[in-house]
Amino acid sequence: MMIRRCGLLMVGAISFNLLASGCSSGPGRDEAGAGRLGSSQMLLNGVGQGMTEAEVRQQLGAPTSISVPFYAFMSEDSLILWRYPGFRVEFVDQVVDRLICTGQSVRCATADGIHIGDPIARVTATYGKAETLVRPLGGLLIYHQAEIPCTMTFSLSRGAVSRIEVSCEEEN
Repeated sequence: MMIRRCGLLMVGAISFNLLASGCSSGPGRDEAGAGRLGSSQMLLNGVGQGMTEAEVRQQLGAPTSISVPFYAFMSEDSLILWRYPGFRVEFVDQVVDRLICTGQSVRCATADGIHIGDPIARVTATYGKAETLVRPLGGLLIYHQAEIPCTMTFSLSRGAVSRIEVSCEEEN
């Protein structure tokens, strides 16, 4: 059983519903379909959904810290967090469930070479039009994977990428 992630984003104490602005094919897309990213694009630092702890360790080396296993609210799934400089890997039952880049690390990049600090224009030139959320001083660009219900979300601040997250919802 995987943790179900909601299509609602909580920022501080305020929630925002995502505003769909449509999708279109763009440069750098897999042949997965209009407005969708292929599974080969849903990687951060060469790590992707479903990889095991051993595969992540082989790709990235030893993490700087590993959390004690814990259970999410209303879930029977065991979660473990691995931290690297500017990068966090979340495991559910020993497989990758969520990836988050937060620091300006050379190692923190998408499979298509997007890094923290890159301008919005570089993201849209690489992935095309996204589902968007605009908020004061920033926003989100959200891209969906074609094969399974996963998203790659770019948080924006002052016209540049400030955070990258790859996460998946429970498959029904």
